[in-house]
Amino acid sequence: MLLDTHVLLWVLGAPERLLPEVAKRITDPALDVHVSAATAYEISIQYALGKLRLPARPHTWLPQAVRRLHLSWLAIEPDDALLLGCRLTTAIRSTASSPHRPHAATRS
Repeated sequence: MLLDTHVLLWVLGAPERLLPEVAKRITDPALDVHVSAATAYEISIQYALGKLRLPARPHTWLPQAVRRLHLSWLAIEPDDALLLGCRLTTAIRSTASSPHRPHAATRS
């Protein structure tokens, strides 16, 4: 499971915002729960802009929080992101050209 930035922030600062079953899954030791480097980037930017308050600077606080929750860092290399982008582009183009795709006006 990969935690989005806002979900990680809720786990750490506002757990009452999480559904109980979500909180249970995040803390389940049988599951591998990951945090992306993109989350560190987003948190650092928001902190630098003054839009996010933290008990310590992000470079200290975030690694400690990830360790405390027994989360793992998801390593994403540029090649991984580019490959995913190519696959998504192919899937989107394939779906867009499908004759079975409902017209936007007919969607409910």
